[in-house]
Amino acid sequence: MPVLAGAKQAVTFPFRGQPKARGFARDVLFAGARVVTGDFTIPQNRYLSNSTDQECVNLTKKHGLPTDPVVLESGTKAYWLGPKNAEKVLLYFHGGGYIMAATRGHVEWAYNLTHDMAKKHSISTLFLAYTLAPEAQYPTQLQQAAEMLHYLIEIEGRKPSDVSRKQASDRNMDAKWPRYSLEATLLGVI
Repeated sequence: MPVLAGAKQAVTFPFRGQPKARGFARDVLFAGARVVTGDFTIPQNRYLSNSTDQECVNLTKKHGLPTDPVVLESGTKAYWLGPKNAEKVLLYFHGGGYIMAATRGHVEWAYNLTHDMAKKHSISTLFLAYTLAPEAQYPTQLQQAAEMLHYLIEIEGRKPSDVSRKQASDRNMDAKWPRYSLEATLLGVI
C-alpha cells in the first residue's frame, strides 16, 4: 500500500498545486509514511515521539534557556521559551487534538516566533504542556489553560492586556476559550 501511495504522489506531483512537501522525493516519501502510520493507535504514536515536556527541555537546552518548568499546584506545567521578565507574554497551546504531544516543530516554531518578535518588542512565550487525553478528559486542558492564565495575572502580576494566547490549529480551544475563561473566573475556578 505505501508503494502505491508513493507511486500516485510521484505521478501527480507535477500537476498538483500547493501544499506539497519541499521537493519531489520528500513528497513521495511522506505519502508512503502517511499510509504506514495512518492506522497507528494513540499509544503507538506516543511511543514514536517525545513528550511535550521532553521537546520543551530539548529546545531550552539547545538555546541556553532555563529548563525548569513553571509547575502549578494542579501539576500543570509550562516552559519559558524566552526571558521570563519580558513585558508581553504569549501563552502558547500546541495542536494535537488534546491527544498528541507537541512535536519538535511546534516548539521550534513557537521559539522562532518569539525570537523574531523579541527583536523589536519585549516578549516571551510560555509553552503550556497540558495533560493529554485519554489520561485527562476534556475540558481538563481548558482548565489548565485557564489556570496558567490565572498564574500569569494573579501570581506573576502581569496585566491581562500584556498576555496573549496562540494555539497551533486547535479550533476547539479557540472557540471555547473566551466563554470558558469568563465562566471559570465568575465561578472562582481560577
